[in-house]
Amino acid sequence: MNRLSIGLLLPLASILAAQSPPALGDSDLAAGRLTYGQDSALVRRLLGRPISADSLTGWLYADLRVWFENSRVHQIAIIGRRLATRRGLRIGDPVARAAALYGSPCAKGAYIYCLTDEKPGPNELGVLLEVQNDRVTGIYLGSVFDLK
Repeated sequence: MNRLSIGLLLPLASILAAQSPPALGDSDLAAGRLTYGQDSALVRRLLGRPISADSLTGWLYADLRVWFENSRVHQIAIIGRRLATRRGLRIGDPVARAAALYGSPCAKGAYIYCLTDEKPGPNELGVLLEVQNDRVTGIYLGSVFDLK
């Protein structure tokens, strides 16, 4: 490769690196085959019988916990490294990876990424991260804000 080619690649690389990730969308509210709003019967068919289940703690599986509202997935918590978000974030990843995958949080001082939509009023949907020592320790998808 000659010097002219290298000189052209460096500015292109910095332009690509400066681009921010796409805005959070409905497809981001998922882990594996589980998605926000799925019917509980479909969840049972996809994931099988949970390790434990109750209305307070939801349905517990090996690497995730699922809460329901009106028999539909209301919130998903990734609690093990085996599962990742649709963008590839896992428990144990550095918080810098979350920033690279999701961009800037929508709430200053917190690791919260908000779903944007055209509907008027507040939206309770998004991605909430728990972080300790600059590592992701919890990932919550779906209804992560209590707006009631």
